[in-house]
Amino acid sequence: MKSKFIIIENVLLRSIFCHIISKIILTNSIMITELPSINELPLTEYEMLFFSKQSLLLPEFNVKGVWTKSEDDILKDAVSNAGDPIDWTYVASKVQHRTWKQCKERWCLRLHPNLKKIPFEKWEDDVVIKEREKYGNHWALIAKKLPGRTAVAVKNRWYSVLRHKFETVEEIMKASKPKSQLKKVGPYKKNAAVIKEF
Repeated sequence: MKSKFIIIENVLLRSIFCHIISKIILTNSIMITELPSINELPLTEYEMLFFSKQSLLLPEFNVKGVWTKSEDDILKDAVSNAGDPIDWTYVASKVQHRTWKQCKERWCLRLHPNLKKIPFEKWEDDVVIKEREKYGNHWALIAKKLPGRTAVAVKNRWYSVLRHKFETVEEIMKASKPKSQLKKVGPYKKNAAVIKEF
């Protein structure tokens, strides 16, 4: 649950944001869909802060869904000019109606030139299986062992292909043990069963 301060802060920011946008629309006689990108708006530094915070609070102002080819091109250009490490607020200011988070996810998960877009190879599957036994579902740690693969790609590979192969082996092993060797586990997992260790 949000604290009262956060709620009041958001209401205040929303009203300031609406005032700034209405001032720009009235002064320049433009529609809200025709608003320029944030770096082209005549804003003070404080108004810029309000704008970036408030655009996250106004879902109707930000675009959701499929990225267009032109947005991808603008994003690539903005990332190349953003420096190292990448300043995602700067990048978002160049891509209209997209948040810094949307820009970062699009770049890191889809557009980065070092990403592998070919199907997983056998050795990569072996690494995923081996490392998952060691790290569990910590996909980012596993992805570090696979150059060009993101944590999301590794997770999707596990759940779509590898898990089914792996689970069938586990299920066969469990099914081959007699039920007398199974015991109930703790008060919090009443229905869970594990094989007794010999």
